[in-house]
Amino acid sequence: MLIDKLSTVSREKGLEISTKKTKVLVASAKATTALVKCDSVSLEQVKSFHYLGSIMSDMCDCRVEITAKPAMARSAAKSLMSLWKDC
Repeated sequence: MLIDKLSTVSREKGLEISTKKTKVLVASAKATTALVKCDSVSLEQVKSFHYLGSIMSDMCDCRVEITAKPAMARSAAKSLMSLWKDC
């Protein structure tokens, strides 16, 4: 499998894939389960994760992202209010 090849090449270069930290996300319109192994260890499949400030979802659904962005903006603005009051 490709992940085993990546693990082998990484080890040759002095790197190691952390199977405890590595997660799998299967993006599909239908609920899908995939068994992905790295060095004979099954990797955990997740339904969503944050990547570069965006929420990636297994159902390719952007509704969570659309509702999360304004909430993050409100939270950031609220934390800055104390700084702005001091000016």
